Amino acid sequence: MAVVFKKTSMLTDTPFHYCPGCTHGIIHRLVAEVLEELGVGETAIGIAPVGCAVFAYNYFNCDMMEAAHGRAPACATGAKRVHPDKVVFTYQGDGDLASIGAAEIVHAAMRGEKFTTMTAMEGFQPVGENGDYPVDGMQEGFSKFLEHMTWKNSFSLSREIVEDGKLMDLKKQPAGFITSYYRTREKFGAALLGAGGGGDPYIGKLLAIGAVKECGEVSLIDVDELSDDDVVVPVASVGAPTILTEKGVGSNEFTKLIDMVGSYYGKKITAIMPIEAGGVNSMLPIAAAARLGLPMVDVDGMGRAFPEIQMVTFTIGGVSASPMLFIDEKGNMGLMETINNKWVENICRAGCTACGGSVVSTEYVMTASQVREFGVRGIVTRSQELGRAIRGIKNCPENMTPEEYFFDYTGGFRLFKGKIADVLRETRGGFNFGKVVLEGIGEDKGGHAEVDFQNENLCATVNGEILATTPDLICLVDTETFTPVPTDALKYGKRVLVVGLPCYHLWRTEKGIELVGPRYFGLNTDYIPVEERCKG
Repeated sequence: MAVVFKKTSMLTDTPFHYCPGCTHGIIHRLVAEVLEELGVGETAIGIAPVGCAVFAYNYFNCDMMEAAHGRAPACATGAKRVHPDKVVFTYQGDGDLASIGAAEIVHAAMRGEKFTTMTAMEGFQPVGENGDYPVDGMQEGFSKFLEHMTWKNSFSLSREIVEDGKLMDLKKQPAGFITSYYRTREKFGAALLGAGGGGDPYIGKLLAIGAVKECGEVSLIDVDELSDDDVVVPVASVGAPTILTEKGVGSNEFTKLIDMVGSYYGKKITAIMPIEAGGVNSMLPIAAAARLGLPMVDVDGMGRAFPEIQMVTFTIGGVSASPMLFIDEKGNMGLMETINNKWVENICRAGCTACGGSVVSTEYVMTASQVREFGVRGIVTRSQELGRAIRGIKNCPENMTPEEYFFDYTGGFRLFKGKIADVLRETRGGFNFGKVVLEGIGEDKGGHAEVDFQNENLCATVNGEILATTPDLICLVDTETFTPVPTDALKYGKRVLVVGLPCYHLWRTEKGIELVGPRYFGLNTDYIPVEERCKG
């Protein structure tokens, strides 16, 4: 006789104490089934909470620990660091995870700790049952993704998930130990083209969505829709991307900045444009355009992100960055005219440091004809397309793996897959400088790689061989979701795929390489296109 149902070996014979109708017991069984199916019962370490599920250690047939109220993530952190080869998970209720333990789970997520967190909550509310979301800093804190690597995939908990309809059906939750779920928007396309720089896409999204909700939608136009003499103004954030996580951009900076531009030129501003691709600097112009009631042009000056102001295609075309105008969140404003575009960078960086490391600026105020001649056209549309592709990565064609689909769609080159073993980072002179060290995983196991960055990733070295340098794009993406990982979000233990993307053709000219090539950044190598380096 065939066995159609049997009790999983990963549950003890202890009867559950839960009230009739409670789903804790059902979830316990499903979790235990996954432990058994994955064959990790002998190596798993579970952390029980305080609350209804406090006796979970009596029910799971694996090593268990009890934590103080809300401190399960802290205990899991210690267990995983002491036993990195073990499967570590926490099982928590709403109060234990999201009330008493809110700080613990948030900080564990921000550190990138490699354990799994599960909750029996049906939804995630930052306030009382059926309450409204608060209109303060808590809203942003609870809206932000909390991510943990899991046994098969990744677990993410966010306000967006709640708004989208909970966390899928019950069986799928433990089967993937809460299967990955990401509402990747077009912001991820811009973040990918940012080559590690351009700021946190989450912050950029908040700024753009807030402005659009308050002031109305923004029209995206082609530069050919403008007259030759129409004035186009780039808007960007200048400074170290990490600072923007604590020092935001308000609603008045854009109006004051553009008013100053209009007064200086004595002309009406026709449109806004991004100066580069990146998580913040692709989104900031959307916020500016919304608050100013202006269209945004589908053009930028890089086709990616670079750390210094003079590093745009407009410099190659002889367009002056002067006058540059900037403003900080306190209302300090400045205007400068310089002898060349490099001096705009030098003086602005000093002013940026004095203003707390980050300012909103405009430079390269141009006519539409100049934008048309020297700009990287279709960059916003390209970002949208890439974002949609990343969002739908799990629905790739049956004859392709998600990784194959990603490289096919982006036209990129696979450089290395690894776990972040170390991150060397310092904020200096308005830049993020540093290096990320990777240990190989999967087919790259046993290998090592290093990626040097200055806001943006500059050089990728794999097993002692340089495989990509600026001006080509070097991007780090999550190995499961393929979402871009900017330099300010690099954390120990995170699994990433290092990707090389060919740059815009103007950067491969003699002037382009002189402006942004590897030797400009102190790298002792000539520029060789990424496709040629990877062939060798």
